[in-house]
Amino acid sequence: MSTNVLHTEGRHRTETLTVFKPSSEAAREPARITLRQFFQEHFLPDWLEAIGAAPRNIEQYRNSISLACQQGFADLPLTAIDRAAVSRFVQWLRKRPGRRDGTIAASTVNKHLTAIQKVLRVAGPAGNKNRMGYGILAEVPWLPKLSTTTELRPDLSMAEIEEWWDVVATATRPRVKGVIAPDWWRAWILFSYNTALRISTTLRVEWKHLKGDWLHLPGSIMKGGRAAKIYINSTGRAAVEKIRTDSPLMFSWTFRLRHIHTCRRAVVDQDNHPERANWTSHALRRTLDTWLTERNPAIAKLQLAHAQTDIDLRHYVQPRIVKPLLEEVPQPRQAWAWLSGVTTI
Repeated sequence: MSTNVLHTEGRHRTETLTVFKPSSEAAREPARITLRQFFQEHFLPDWLEAIGAAPRNIEQYRNSISLACQQGFADLPLTAIDRAAVSRFVQWLRKRPGRRDGTIAASTVNKHLTAIQKVLRVAGPAGNKNRMGYGILAEVPWLPKLSTTTELRPDLSMAEIEEWWDVVATATRPRVKGVIAPDWWRAWILFSYNTALRISTTLRVEWKHLKGDWLHLPGSIMKGGRAAKIYINSTGRAAVEKIRTDSPLMFSWTFRLRHIHTCRRAVVDQDNHPERANWTSHALRRTLDTWLTERNPAIAKLQLAHAQTDIDLRHYVQPRIVKPLLEEVPQPRQAWAWLSGVTTI
């Protein structure tokens, strides 16, 4: 890959931008390179892999491009992608079947459109906000997003968490070496509830990330790629210690992420008990967020590791104000007996 250097002069400084240029034969003839070729030959190695993108993020980009291939959008030459082609692709995407009854969710459509838009943007002109720009496209086509409405789902009552605890007694999956399924679920419920971590992060937390009472989580396992420091209270620590194996991962998870959703729906028997549809990791996260926000909104922001958390909270608030409140989080009535080694049904 060759490079070209641009110089931009501001009021107080001169800045040098390194603009990446494609080197393959197809890239030297922009009229020939397709969206799929550009992704495979340039965007993937020169952008995603170069910045150390998380495997899950790379997989999401691959899925979006693969979907575009099904409709033929990704096999169009970049220079042939016009408003009509975009409109056809968006309409086709909107009619795709969803995981359940009906069509694909608007938020899922937007997820795929955002990923493809990013690839097209990198194929466009280079500049301050697009330093990886290849300059194949003089103007980047715009992929319009669908309007969405966010439904605020309720958090869980302690009675629901305790019922969930009892329901997992009959679980047979996931099949994790060295841990029976009911214990795995109980540890997962307590850990997720007490840390408010997203499910994709929880399943990738390693023992080496635990330093004293804190989880030092790298950006590679966090949404948005931002590293975070999360307090884990005594109940959360005891829960994962209860199912500890020789795996470097706290939850010894060796399956794909979607498998946990399959297992969860099976164990809560969601088809026959639609009222349990809200028994999810995100609901546990909301529940702790609500409890903390009622008592100290600043600590709630810190614990949930929101990207918009204020600088003074992330860097200057002392741990001594976080620990006491997190240790007061109410727990399911069955938790103490289970953690103490008493058999629970």
